[in-house]
Amino acid sequence: MCRFVLYMGSPITLDLLTMRPVHSIIRQSFKSRMREEPLNGDGFGLAWYVPNISPEPAQFHSVQPAWNNVNLLHLARVSRSSVILAHV
Repeated sequence: MCRFVLYMGSPITLDLLTMRPVHSIIRQSFKSRMREEPLNGDGFGLAWYVPNISPEPAQFHSVQPAWNNVNLLHLARVSRSSVILAHV
């Protein structure tokens, strides 16, 4: 099952929305309590705005599972935005 999360507010790092919370969108992709099969091995995507750098959103996506993507882990902890969209 697909999961989406949208954040609009004070700037935060992407990991505060996607990885760190107990019920983060990434954790839901491998420990879903609402599905018979708790593992979702499909791809993911993130988009976020940094308007003082570019009017276009930054994007990062992959057909590999989010919980197995080391690049996502490193990118999310240092990228900050006030508008973030994530999908697994």
